[in-house]
Amino acid sequence: TGGGEVTAASMIRSAIQGRNKPVVTYTHLAASGGMLSTMDSEEIVAAGRTARVGSIGVMMTLPKWMRSVYGEYFTDVYADTSENKNQAFREWLKTGETEAFRDDLNALDKIFMEEMAAARPLNKKTAADTLAGGVWLAEEAKARGLVDSIGTLNYAINRLASYAANNPQ
Repeated sequence: TGGGEVTAASMIRSAIQGRNKPVVTYTHLAASGGMLSTMDSEEIVAAGRTARVGSIGVMMTLPKWMRSVYGEYFTDVYADTSENKNQAFREWLKTGETEAFRDDLNALDKIFMEEMAAARPLNKKTAADTLAGGVWLAEEAKARGLVDSIGTLNYAINRLASYAANNPQ
């Protein structure tokens, strides 16, 4: 995957963390949400030298056109006791201000960085740069600790079989 929404990636990650069988990830492109969801695999195998891995970080896209037309098409009604609901979105619609979104993104990003550093054997010399959002081809991703090996689908299947043979569950 080229990325995705943090909730979906976290749900996949949770399933991998709670597994009772080994998991080997085989990837052509594991970026952002792809890395978040699979970082706890026994092994991440890059699908050949042209596989791309990285894009560690958090972002969101706000469609500029929406601000100018939202009120023409939608009316939002909130309960009297829900004055803070969707506050960042409402402020953005009204003023274009994105700071409240940035605060949330920074908090999510901090968690992502901490958990990636804990789950993957990142190269200490390049860890800060690795976690800054770049994408690398397989050999560089392996040198940085984002993938464990580079190989074919058959290689990944054999690695999974090896883990399964050593895991009686």
